Amino acid sequence: MSSARRPSLPPMPDLSHLKEEERKIIEDVLRRQKEEEEKEQDMIRQMQMEFDTYRQTVEKVGEEVKRSENADTGAVCDIYRQTDDRDRQTDRQTYRQTRRQTDRTDEQTDRQTDRQTTTDNRQTDRQTDRQTDRQTDRQTDRQTDRQTRQTDRQTDRQTDRQTDRQTDRQTDRQTDRQTDRQTDRQTDRQTDRQTDRQTDRQTDRQTDRQTDRQTDRQTDRQTDRQTDRQTDRQTDRQTDQTDRQTDRQTDRQTDRQTDRQTDRQTDRQTDRQTDRQTDRQTDRQTDRQTDRQTDRQTDRQTDRQTDRQTDRQTDRQTDRQTDRQTDRQTDRQTDRQFI
Repeated sequence: MSSARRPSLPPMPDLSHLKEEERKIIEDVLRRQKEEEEKEQDMIRQMQMEFDTYRQTVEKVGEEVKRSENADTGAVCDIYRQTDDRDRQTDRQTYRQTRRQTDRTDEQTDRQTDRQTTTDNRQTDRQTDRQTDRQTDRQTDRQTDRQTRQTDRQTDRQTDRQTDRQTDRQTDRQTDRQTDRQTDRQTDRQTDRQTDRQTDRQTDRQTDRQTDRQTDRQTDRQTDRQTDRQTDRQTDRQTDQTDRQTDRQTDRQTDRQTDRQTDRQTDRQTDRQTDRQTDRQTDRQTDRQTDRQTDRQTDRQTDRQTDRQTDRQTDRQTDRQTDRQTDRQTDRQTDRQFI
């Protein structure tokens, strides 16, 4: 057995940026490693002490034998000397064999204990790493899905708005020309009818404004309910990759259809009915403010979650590296001692 001591552990890393639970786990691992090193050092010391005592006893016995041989060389016969030498050789061989067997058994037990501890630590590390990897994959998939949806919605809205505006402008121009011609022809004949029409228009505008407000509020409520239901369903269904792909396709189609319908209706109504813009602008401003506030809150929550996850990942990577380095050093030192 070699009497070389194991080198001391590396300096304690900075754990101030970690949480209490993670800090406790790392401290427990380091504490266990220190205890194992202390046990190994105690075993080595005991074996060294036993070896020293055995060497001293052997030296004493050798000196006594030499003294006895020098004192009684003339009185002992050759047969007695031969038998005495054989007995000594057999005693030495038996002692060496027993000593080797005990050393081998001790080494095997030490190796088994070290292997069990390393396997247990590796299993726990693997389980924690798998859980963290799953959580990070889920969150990255959610963020990518949201970004793709937003880009798709924006592109669809822009294309639909441009096409609807062009068609509405052409139709409005044609209708305006026809109405202008008819009004120019009938101005001299129908002066009385114009007053009646103006009154009817005012009443119709008022009624249309009220109805449009009610319809807009109902549509906004329905769309908000539909979006809330869809988000709840999506969060529940996003468990596996296959479900994610199917949910993405269905959500894109439904979102595109709903967004196209709502955008077409709103754009057509805004372009055709200029008188209704004042009332709708106020409602839109309030809706935009509420949407911005909700988007800011959601963005803050997502940013906090991402920051926490990145911090956890970095901490775990550092912990893994330190654990791997310590495991390698311990394995090398144990192998050297056994060699």
